[in-house]
Amino acid sequence: MTDDNKEQAFLGAAKKTLDESLDTIDAATLTRLRAARRVAITQSGPAPWKLWRNAWAPAGALTAVALVAVTAVSLWNADTQDPVVPLAWEEAPILGSADDLEFYQELEFYYWLQDEQKLG
Repeated sequence: MTDDNKEQAFLGAAKKTLDESLDTIDAATLTRLRAARRVAITQSGPAPWKLWRNAWAPAGALTAVALVAVTAVSLWNADTQDPVVPLAWEEAPILGSADDLEFYQELEFYYWLQDEQKLG
């Protein structure tokens, strides 16, 4: 018999003995055992996973609030941005030429001058 098999046989015999002795415990001993168990549970404090959860809960809540705030600001600013206006093909020569930019900057003046000459 290997060590592993011996250990399994020992554990099986111990479990059987303990289960049999549990059936023969008198009521007074059973009451004392239950009271001792209750005292041990109340004195042990919260489970470690509950402590971890309670420690990280504020950080998780703060992260969630920050995520909602960033999303709200992003959506708010999305509507206020100027849309991109596509370039008309007629404007391409204006942007391509480096000379006579003053002419295009004063274009409204030339339109006004043209209208005045028509009227006069």
